[in-house]
Amino acid sequence: MNKQYWPAIILILIGVLLILYQTDLLDFSTADVLSYGFVLIGGIFLVKSLNRTDKRGILGGVFFTLFGITMILMREYTLPRDDEFGFAAFFLALALGNFAYLPFKKDKTTNLIWGIVFGVLGGLLLWVYYGYYPSWYIYEQIEMYWPVILIVIGASMIIKAYAKRRHHAEIETQSQ
Repeated sequence: MNKQYWPAIILILIGVLLILYQTDLLDFSTADVLSYGFVLIGGIFLVKSLNRTDKRGILGGVFFTLFGITMILMREYTLPRDDEFGFAAFFLALALGNFAYLPFKKDKTTNLIWGIVFGVLGGLLLWVYYGYYPSWYIYEQIEMYWPVILIVIGASMIIKAYAKRRHHAEIETQSQ
């Protein structure tokens, strides 16, 4: 489909939804709009990423879709409606998005590290929610060890720079 039609299609859909809302045929709260909007945005990212050779958009698509579905299930009381559970779902969706994009990326270090960091944060918040750790203990640990994030980011930058330098050196030796 031609890109110039997308704004018009979006305006038409918004107009139809607003008319349905004004006539009380559709009742959306802000949370509903966010939840279903996240799923819609995630679906758009996923469909667009399928048509790209570099598969960019998979990370955002997986994140928005999973987090939107989690929000819908929380609103329907299928999943717990608690802040720690919601934040855990947020970080776990980010982790899964990073892991889903990992096979399609040349430089896998960044997505791997962020996937692990977000997965650990999400797991810790789930442990707090289910009572394995008291929340004050987790907050104490985060307060004490937050500089590890700086260390991981710095190490990632060094690894990335080393890999780039090595890649350029290989290209130079091949061209000679």
